Amino acid sequence: ASGPDEFPYWLWRDYGHHLAPVITKIFNSSLKHQMVPSLWKLANVTPIPKESPLHECNQLRPISLTNIIMRIFERLV
Repeated sequence: ASGPDEFPYWLWRDYGHHLAPVITKIFNSSLKHQMVPSLWKLANVTPIPKESPLHECNQLRPISLTNIIMRIFERLV
């Protein structure tokens, strides 16, 4: 699922080889300056029921859908 940037996963999968040189420069710059772009830190929080059927709101757990680029970056670091 895509995050707040709504950049679909299939674009990364199908065109990753074209995006790789640019993304590599961004990742290296981010590591060099020891900071992550603030837009990468955004997430869509979706409540998911802990059990079915749902009886109360306290039976929900939050799932954070982050940007795909941040998920890739987290795997590399």
